[in-house]
Amino acid sequence: MFANFPNIVKVEVLPGYALRVKFRNGGWREIALEGFLARYKSVAALRDATLFVKSKVIDWGAAIGWPGGVSIGADTLWRLSQEQLTFGPEEFAAGRSAFRFPIRNAPMCWAWRSVPSKVTAAKA
Repeated sequence: MFANFPNIVKVEVLPGYALRVKFRNGGWREIALEGFLARYKSVAALRDATLFVKSKVIDWGAAIGWPGGVSIGADTLWRLSQEQLTFGPEEFAAGRSAFRFPIRNAPMCWAWRSVPSKVTAAKA
């Protein structure tokens, strides 16, 4: 049942409020957390760099924790890492081929149509 849940093996702190996390089934991922820390009040304490560097794997790999009881779950970190993945030309081409038509032959969007040069208001 729990085989598909992300599980953290190791964590390393990187400059700029980022972590390098090793997931049991996903290898190493670098996760930028600056925006995440700015957005959520529950992890606002981690904006203190002296606290942020004290990260450790807790709850048998289910989360990363810091002193004071602040933690971020493995599932959240996995999702953030997925959102931050970069892709190259091969991945772009594979994604493009998933469509039924090539992008260069895509139907024109209505917003691309020409706009009339003269607009008249209706009289009341």
